[in-house]
Parts: sequence; C-alpha cells; structure tokens
Amino acid sequence: MGHKALKIASGTVGCALACVPYITLAQNAIPRQMRPEGLTDLTLSEWEQALGLEPMRPYPGSYRGG
Repeated sequence: MGHKALKIASGTVGCALACVPYITLAQNAIPRQMRPEGLTDLTLSEWEQALGLEPMRPYPGSYRGG
C-alpha cells in the first residue's frame, strides 16, 4: 500500500479518502527483523526496500496549480 498527495488548486473540487482505521496489515507487510510499531519510523521508500519491493511509480498526472 502507498499513498499519493496532490495539492488541489483554489476553485477546483478535491476528494479525500480516509481509510486508515479500516485497514489491517498483512502479516508479511512487516519486515521480519522489525516489530510492527517500527513501521512508523520508516519512509515509504525504506519500507519498500526492507521488503524487497519495487518502488511505486510516480503519479502519471500533472499538477497545474499555483
């Protein structure tokens, strides 16, 4: 799982999805050498690397705000 954040320009409509309280981590989402609470100290890139995952691709859209 990952996330992307975009700044929504004034005068446009944005939508947010808040799902954190409803997610249960898969057992193998926690690196073997780490306790679950250690996840909060990792960046997304560090977590991907610890699990041997390919990095997420950049967001394909472009931001045209000011």
